[in-house]
Amino acid sequence: HPRVRRQRQMCIRDSFERRKEENQSTIERLRKVIQYIKENYQKPVTVGELAAVCHFSECYFMRFFKQYMNMTCVEYMNQYRMEIAAERLASGRESITDIALDTGFNNISYFNRVFKKSFGMTPKAYRQAYESVELDKVE
Repeated sequence: HPRVRRQRQMCIRDSFERRKEENQSTIERLRKVIQYIKENYQKPVTVGELAAVCHFSECYFMRFFKQYMNMTCVEYMNQYRMEIAAERLASGRESITDIALDTGFNNISYFNRVFKKSFGMTPKAYRQAYESVELDKVE
């Protein structure tokens, strides 16, 4: 029956449009959260703050973030902070403590632990390895 077929096609199209809108909404929420992290990584950021960006409860936000980013929001934030810390370690003579504090870590031993987990070496060893590579380029 053509009428049934047409109704089915309309249902499929409506479902597709709904899914498309949901995907756009998800992408927009994730974009806002990531932007918030980039603008606020230097200070302590709570899960509650990130959840509020999306207007979600903390519990729902944690599931939502992990589902779409394949890591927890804390892991993502630490990864972002580590990228910045590594750049700063490689580019200057700033103290490791200053870099840790400026990248949102109030606990130096936690910074060292997260850094070692991310890069397989301590911040000091990373800086020394980078300096040694730079010296090899000069020679």
